[in-house]
Amino acid sequence: MRALFTCMPAGGHFPPLVPFARALADAGHEVAFAVPEFFAPTVVAAGFRHHAAGLDRPAEEIFPQLRTLSGLELVTFAQREVFGGLLPRYLIPDLLALAARWPPDLIVWEDTAYGGGVAAQRLGLPHASVAIVAAGEPPGRRERVPGTLDPQRIARGLAPGEWPPFGRLTMSEAVGRLFPFQS
Repeated sequence: MRALFTCMPAGGHFPPLVPFARALADAGHEVAFAVPEFFAPTVVAAGFRHHAAGLDRPAEEIFPQLRTLSGLELVTFAQREVFGGLLPRYLIPDLLALAARWPPDLIVWEDTAYGGGVAAQRLGLPHASVAIVAAGEPPGRRERVPGTLDPQRIARGLAPGEWPPFGRLTMSEAVGRLFPFQS
């Protein structure tokens, strides 16, 4: 099985995926990460294959207000404009192109890398998201994010407005669908 992981290129987003990726690799599966090129050294240092995908510069270069906003204002802006808007616009087409060259059987995305879910659904692949926030879902995300993904979903022939994102599975459910337990 080929498992393609994707996440935001940041220190708090990548480490939660590593145990899942390592477990699949240790079980003999092919594992790769699709993240921007500038994050490749982190992926390679952890022992995984890297494929360039997504916006290859910090979001702060496009939205300088990210440097000055704080609190709920920052969270609201980041959830809608960055995680739900900007980053999926770059990640989704890159993942779809990558799937033509390196076809995955499963896409695993951390739960703010929504482009992974959209790409998986467009490709008809099982996918799972991994929560990266120990305290659970950030407050208000269900109200802020869904509509921002609609243009990306519609452009790829998918229905708008699904939440939770794309009928996602837990990691064990996704692997269980690929390798059902036989008694």
